[in-house]
Amino acid sequence: MPTYLIETCYEHETIRSCAGTATEVRRRQWWALLGCGAGEISGNNPIWKFGSGWPQELGSPGSLGQARLAAIAQQIAWQTLAPDDALIALGQGTGDAEIAATRTADHKQAVLYIPPGAAPAITVDLARLVTPVTATWLDPTTNRTTPAGSGLTGSRAFTTPGNNAGGDTDWVLLLTAP
Repeated sequence: MPTYLIETCYEHETIRSCAGTATEVRRRQWWALLGCGAGEISGNNPIWKFGSGWPQELGSPGSLGQARLAAIAQQIAWQTLAPDDALIALGQGTGDAEIAATRTADHKQAVLYIPPGAAPAITVDLARLVTPVTATWLDPTTNRTTPAGSGLTGSRAFTTPGNNAGGDTDWVLLLTAP
């Protein structure tokens, strides 16, 4: 039975271990998708209460992040994703810095979410995919992409491009075979 991640984090509201920042909301959104859940629900304090200013919060970083995540999910065969931690040969991280790695059933696409606090340099075992692959960095705060190489095979080191447009260090690495 598929899992559905419900209410782990609300933007602008401290709940359990979540500080309510857009970064924390985004981390959980990406972990849910790449953990191969059937879906995820996060929220925003003024919106769920229909409190003062709630219409403006529809344009908040957390709200827009959900739309950006959906746009990326539509570009990959998300329904065939399977977690594959073995993609990460070096630099996995633990706890809140754990990298989420997944690939499609046909091994032609892989998506890795490198959360804030993770090591900026990782080594990926591309032999787990159909090769050669094209690598692209995706800024999860804007969905802008930066080429990271093409014609890649074997074990490859990747280093995140630094801070994303939101000022955080989380990035998404997209690996695609022809």
